[in-house]
Amino acid sequence: MQSTSSSSSLPASVSAASQALSPSSEPQLPEDSTQNASASNHHSCSAAKTAKTANAAKTASESSSELQSFLNCSNMCIFGVNADAKINLWNQQMSLVFGLAKESVLNQPLASSTFFSSLEQQQLVTKVLNLALSKGEATSNYKVEMITNKGMSSSSSSFSIVQEFLWNVSAQRSNNGSITGAICMAQLVESSEEETLTNKEGSPIQSNSISAANEIDPSLGSDELQLLLDRANTLIFGTDADGKVNVWNQKMVETTEFPKEEALHHPFCETFVLPKLRGSVDHLLQRALLEGKQMSNYELEFRTKSNELRHLLLSTTTRRASGNETGPVLGVMVFAQDITEVAMH
Repeated sequence: MQSTSSSSSLPASVSAASQALSPSSEPQLPEDSTQNASASNHHSCSAAKTAKTANAAKTASESSSELQSFLNCSNMCIFGVNADAKINLWNQQMSLVFGLAKESVLNQPLASSTFFSSLEQQQLVTKVLNLALSKGEATSNYKVEMITNKGMSSSSSSFSIVQEFLWNVSAQRSNNGSITGAICMAQLVESSEEETLTNKEGSPIQSNSISAANEIDPSLGSDELQLLLDRANTLIFGTDADGKVNVWNQKMVETTEFPKEEALHHPFCETFVLPKLRGSVDHLLQRALLEGKQMSNYELEFRTKSNELRHLLLSTTTRRASGNETGPVLGVMVFAQDITEVAMH
């Protein structure tokens, strides 16, 4: 079969148009027009890149803000120290329990008489912190006695008391894995389910009434906060507004034996809670979702994937959008302590 050129098979009008657009006959624009078009394209690309960068920065900022607010308003005592064992994190619950604003404790050594009544306790705490700071070793369910502020007595004078906490301590790392400090999530063992503290006038203190100065360290970015939650030596999980799991950290995987992919997007109560407890656990989560009620020290029996019974101590925190303490509810975050050894004795 003979081959024919494409130009001979095209209609004359199309062939002529094609030749008119060929490089040899390309129409020449005035030089200033070419430069203006190039400048216009450059500005359009720059604007698009700027908008994309701005949107990414906004998303990261909102995510960081949401996590900052969650950690700050959590019903769990959360605090941390830098590489020198000086306080650099202090959330609202710490301010409520200890009666000390962040400004008064920031950059102060944690292992001091301010928080511990005996030298022995200070030395034990120093040892635990050093394990995290120097070796990256985590400590779980460590019993610590700390001096807390129990609010105001009937005579309107403040008083303190030594109370027992369960500490979970883990190293805080940067994105490159280097140790930058230690983070501690502590559960006040003897507190009632819903405890009300009072101010100098005897009025109840609400968790969201603490000043913005008591926020988690604002220098922490979204990635660092995500790592903090995922690597924390504390059981942390969360559910969305429909009660389905959307957060499941490494400690949950280790303790429950359920990998993250088997937990995410599954209804928490139906999937993981014993039938006899589903009603009460669902009520607990619904109160957090619908009423914003934060609960502490709820004991839950939990069966692992290998059918081992574990006893968990739960604290719930309502999770809200964009770090707004009065904003739309996104779901519930739960901190838990594995108290199986304590419960079995």
